[in-house]
Amino acid sequence: MIVYQEILNVDTNEYDAGWELSPQDAATKVYGANWEADDGFSISNGIEHPHSSIAKVLDLRSTEDFEHGHISGAISNPLANLTAMSPSPYEDGKTLQRQWKDLKTKFSGEEFDRVDKRPVLVVCYNGETSRLASALLRGQGIEAYSIAGGVSRLEGFDKF
Repeated sequence: MIVYQEILNVDTNEYDAGWELSPQDAATKVYGANWEADDGFSISNGIEHPHSSIAKVLDLRSTEDFEHGHISGAISNPLANLTAMSPSPYEDGKTLQRQWKDLKTKFSGEEFDRVDKRPVLVVCYNGETSRLASALLRGQGIEAYSIAGGVSRLEGFDKF
């Protein structure tokens, strides 16, 4: 019974499916209405997208996976113990507890820059952890979104 009580003490923020964007809607949120729909996201290894970033993109994947490829302009902000093989926090109570606590610490510490008032797009491997992160950020008054299905839904990330 203690485990159930611990789960009730985490992920207490509201969730709205409207915060979970398709890759196309997320690209519009990041690059603005003038980006070419056929372009999709710019997958980068250091080359920036030609459109300026309207939203801050936080990538929770490992540093190694980020360096292999990421959304142009994204900030690597790896979450401890998050890998492409991590169980969904919505299917595993221990993962939910750990990720929620790690995200809460990450987004309340000096590491997270709140001075930047742009919306935040949080990305991870499959969209589950970033959905949790966007709800937590929304609970702090930050306009946050995630990509339905995570980076695995973006062209160029089919290796995941």
